Amino acid sequence: MVIFEELKPSHKYIVRWYFFRKQDIYYLRLNKKSIFSKWVKKYIGIGKIIKIDLGNKLHTFEGVYYDLAFDNIDKFFRIIEESSLLKKAYKLYKNKNINLVFKKVLNEKIARFYYLNFIFNELQRKFTKEKIIFIPSNGIEVYRTDGCEVIDYLFFYKWAKRVKADLFEIKDIIFPFWLRFFSYIRVIKRKFLFLLKYFSFLGWLISKRIGYCKKKDISSHYKYALMIISPYRQFSNRIQKVDFLVDNKLIKKEDCLFISYRKLTNFQKEYLDTERLDYIDNLDSFISLNDIKDMLIYYLQLLFYFQKEFFLEAFVGILYYYLKWEGLIKKVTIEHLITYCDFGIHSICRNIILKKKGCRTYYYMDSINFGCFFSKDVKYRHNNFGFLNYDYFVIWNDFVAKYFESSQCNFNNFVNFGCLWAEHLREIREKKIESKLIITLHKKKYKDKMKLISVFDSTFHDDSITNYKDGIKFLEGIFRLLEDLSEVFIVLKEKKSRGYHKKISSRFNEIISMYEKLENHPRCFCVKGGEEKWVNSSEIIAFSDLTISFPFTSTTFEALSARKRAIWYDANDKFRETFYDAIPGLVCHNYTELLYRVNELLFNISDEDYNRYLELYIKGKLESYLDGKAISRFREFLVHKNLFNSYIAKDFCIAKKEKSFLQSI
Repeated sequence: MVIFEELKPSHKYIVRWYFFRKQDIYYLRLNKKSIFSKWVKKYIGIGKIIKIDLGNKLHTFEGVYYDLAFDNIDKFFRIIEESSLLKKAYKLYKNKNINLVFKKVLNEKIARFYYLNFIFNELQRKFTKEKIIFIPSNGIEVYRTDGCEVIDYLFFYKWAKRVKADLFEIKDIIFPFWLRFFSYIRVIKRKFLFLLKYFSFLGWLISKRIGYCKKKDISSHYKYALMIISPYRQFSNRIQKVDFLVDNKLIKKEDCLFISYRKLTNFQKEYLDTERLDYIDNLDSFISLNDIKDMLIYYLQLLFYFQKEFFLEAFVGILYYYLKWEGLIKKVTIEHLITYCDFGIHSICRNIILKKKGCRTYYYMDSINFGCFFSKDVKYRHNNFGFLNYDYFVIWNDFVAKYFESSQCNFNNFVNFGCLWAEHLREIREKKIESKLIITLHKKKYKDKMKLISVFDSTFHDDSITNYKDGIKFLEGIFRLLEDLSEVFIVLKEKKSRGYHKKISSRFNEIISMYEKLENHPRCFCVKGGEEKWVNSSEIIAFSDLTISFPFTSTTFEALSARKRAIWYDANDKFRETFYDAIPGLVCHNYTELLYRVNELLFNISDEDYNRYLELYIKGKLESYLDGKAISRFREFLVHKNLFNSYIAKDFCIAKKEKSFLQSI
């Protein structure tokens, strides 16, 4: 039998060849282009190609396979940690934490190996008497780990046996000869491309330095540097603004420098100029020709190292980042660097360099939908959140600290200020932040006597743990609420554009039909994903009587943190006994539960009773403060140097707790 990991339109003649050889053909999933392929539809329709259902096991490819990689990374890494390549990196950075770069790069590759190894084991168990010809995917799709070449899989399989890492023994699965041949060709091509990049990189770097644009005038010293990681997102959000920490009392404009990894648009520059905020969006301009000359010895020695290309590319990366940040700190001193979603190897290199100059680094959470909240027994670690290197991790919730500790991160301290964005909710309610949402809703037939419910969906994918089946069921429940409760008005903020669903799923007609059905309801206002950016999540929550979110979107957490009524709706009953489900009345697992809890929260519980609920079940368990002052605490922590130790020791220190939260309730 022949099994395709991911059936693609380009497999048409391979499929015909195996039909000619009288082989039974199966597949695990369809490539998104195959969804619309006529020949694929035809063969599936007549039963000549059959789908293999491994249940939810394929939906955990960003969880258990990364978990296996994290659990075994040290065994793999022992072989290379004393290599001359890493010794050169240690010599350059003068800090052992530079090994986090190589661990992070290796961990991502190992995760893909474990993904395939796990699939093979499941197939062996399912087809005990069959010889299986397996054709893996080397494509990269949304929510998919990088492709794993056959040659790479065999390499890591031998490596795993050598270091005695966790491994499923595979006996009855083979790769076809033609696939091995093309895999060798691709590996040779990969090596060639690396050499091409290698020889062109130095010329590219020098040409950029010679032809660089004049730098914007900036000061030589800043108390705070704030990273711009996602310019579109940070500048388009008028509530959670790019400069949300700047209040001109504790954190003053003249003390701040904004640093962007990428070039800013004229609109983005105009905002910073209007607000009189200094910024850099061209770090390459700080690279000096003398520094490039000093790097040549390290760079040229790469030709004599016989490591995998991904290690060599990582080494080129750390040379490049060294040049940029060493160049910057020769011109500018920074006391504190603050960032979010900054988890690439760039951040590891930067933070080591800044630390040598006495700069403290801070990574703050901007959401709380991490993998550890989706399962009671699987950690769902992810490479993005692994091997981070910061002085302080600003968390919203104590429980998440252990998740990051298990991901080989190097955080000196976890500091819990509570949910940052809850402060915006409080300020909107207190009219410190202007909002015209209610005026807009009145134009959409909302009346003041109605109960206002804010609803937030999520990002769906057919092969994800939060798939389209779940999303459609969630939206169906929301529509039923409108039908059953005539006193409510719903604002639904769609996470993704409807065009996204058309590109990504075979069920796009079903989910778009549900959005349109809700949109056409007289008591529902849909804020479309990618459109109407002026309608902000914080505004919607602030004016709502109740917030309902798809599991486990951060909006419900934000609402609770500001003492707003909120729940998660687990429409397909997938998340029982998980972290949030340990709180009574917080997660509804079917429509009956949803209707009952919504009625209870909107009509039967007084503010006094709900506050008692918050104090008993939410405060100190989900969020520590429930006062909407997390950003203020963050500012105070940054400013008062003399209080650092006392803050950490008394109020904000997250002890390395072994007691389970689920046992504490």
